[in-house]
Amino acid sequence: MHKWLTCIHDLNEALEIRKPKWEEIDTIIDLYDQAIRGAFVSDGYEDVDFDILQELNLKKNQLLEYFDQPSASRNYFIGLLDGKIIGTINFGPLGKETRENVSDDFCSQGELGGLYILPDYQNKGHGSALINHLLAWMQAENIQYFSLDSGYKSAQKKWLKKFGQPYKILKDYWDKGADHMIWLCQVNQVFE
Repeated sequence: MHKWLTCIHDLNEALEIRKPKWEEIDTIIDLYDQAIRGAFVSDGYEDVDFDILQELNLKKNQLLEYFDQPSASRNYFIGLLDGKIIGTINFGPLGKETRENVSDDFCSQGELGGLYILPDYQNKGHGSALINHLLAWMQAENIQYFSLDSGYKSAQKKWLKKFGQPYKILKDYWDKGADHMIWLCQVNQVFE
């Protein structure tokens, strides 16, 4: 059993996890907006509208590409409570920061990314449930290695607890004291 299997949450609410539908795009983009703004505020960066918009546009474009050009390159899952989309996660190609800062022998087969939970639903196990679902999907797809990266300080604390020490730390990448971390994980060591 996965060490942080959390499908039933604090309030006895069952999280439904499935692939998103085309008609849910606006709701998912709104979720991205709320979660990304919340992450920037949580990290103490409230006056960085350009950076927030840049991150939001990247996530929006990836989602639109998923629907416009279906392929095996990116897979999305959403989490719903009582029919409301409260979270999302995806698996796809390595992001820019990882591609530009790891060696050619970096054995990741793709990146766990786009894990966003609406602020009111965070810290209740919903993110862990989405990760757990994605890890089960990776096993079924015979994916042995994955990576993840983060520049959000608040997220880095959670990743350190879940995945241990990062493969690489890019010191002062975003600003003085704002590091970027990259993890390399083996699916069968994380998903037990």
